[in-house]
Amino acid sequence: MILLKETREFIPYELEVTRSTAAGFKVVDVPSHVYQVLVDFYDRSKLKPENYNSKEFYIKEDCFIQDINAFPDKVSFIKKSLLDMHEEWCGRELEPAVVYGPRSYSAGSTLKAHYDRQDTHHIASTITLGKDATWNLNIQDHDAQWWAVDVEPGQMIMFESGVCIHGRLDPFTGTYFDNIYAHYTLKDPHTPYAK
Repeated sequence: MILLKETREFIPYELEVTRSTAAGFKVVDVPSHVYQVLVDFYDRSKLKPENYNSKEFYIKEDCFIQDINAFPDKVSFIKKSLLDMHEEWCGRELEPAVVYGPRSYSAGSTLKAHYDRQDTHHIASTITLGKDATWNLNIQDHDAQWWAVDVEPGQMIMFESGVCIHGRLDPFTGTYFDNIYAHYTLKDPHTPYAK
């Protein structure tokens, strides 16, 4: 795991959703029963080119997907299995939103700094499944401090994706970096933060 403070310019933004945690992100191990399901599903030979609305805004290089949403039972299992740990971390009630991936990024990829959808994508996890090089998630915490975070397969970064500006701002130097994502929606996105 990599966890480094970075010197980057503060990006101000106005949000309607209130923060939920002290820092805005946390690295944890993927529960073993969930990780086993993901590993059994994950197959790089089944990746297909991915294009989606606004892709060019976020990433200009090629990316590929093995769409787990073709298997609703697996998606339902992941959503339910990760719900409690996300609620425990953020201290608020959540509803599952989406699971997508695995997505594979190629050499030279960058992800522009952004925050996720304000209507649904409040709390998220990015779960690393495979990679051949480090590629840091850059995230601005609630104190305007930037961090570089990278995890190994079997670990995930939980973060307030609808509140914290994040991206992968430095070009990927390897040939593949494969993640799957889980997003949750706050039942009450306007509850004041309680320390």
